[in-house]
Amino acid sequence: MYQVAREFLARGIPFHTFNVSCTPTHVQLDTIAVADFRLSGYRFSLNDYTSYLQRCAAFLSSPRGRAALLMGGIVGHLAHEHVSLDGVLQGPSSAVTNQRIGVKYVNRSGLEFCDDVLTEDEMDIICGVYRCYTGKSYFGNCNCSYC
Repeated sequence: MYQVAREFLARGIPFHTFNVSCTPTHVQLDTIAVADFRLSGYRFSLNDYTSYLQRCAAFLSSPRGRAALLMGGIVGHLAHEHVSLDGVLQGPSSAVTNQRIGVKYVNRSGLEFCDDVLTEDEMDIICGVYRCYTGKSYFGNCNCSYC
């Protein structure tokens, strides 16, 4: 099974490593990070890209990076540089076990399993999304992403 999971990681195939939940409460999908905001008409520069790289590296080096690698695809590919494959295969991170950030699945027998999962805001950070105030609605996404 270990080799199958390593192959999934290498190929960017999404999967979970559910672990039996140690508490009866539901794991909450909390947002712990949000994308940067810019005013309408903002002109992006190399400094913005450098800032994105630093922010992305810091985020992916946290326990939440494991969820990015499990997601596979482009998000998982970006996480490869910062996350240990062996660490991913050891099961849910401290974000799930201590901070209660993740996903929970309850089987038909009532047994609970939990694992890491990214929020939409976290995916936006990894992909370099910026939210822009347009003046016409509350907030909309700029057509700006470094991913």
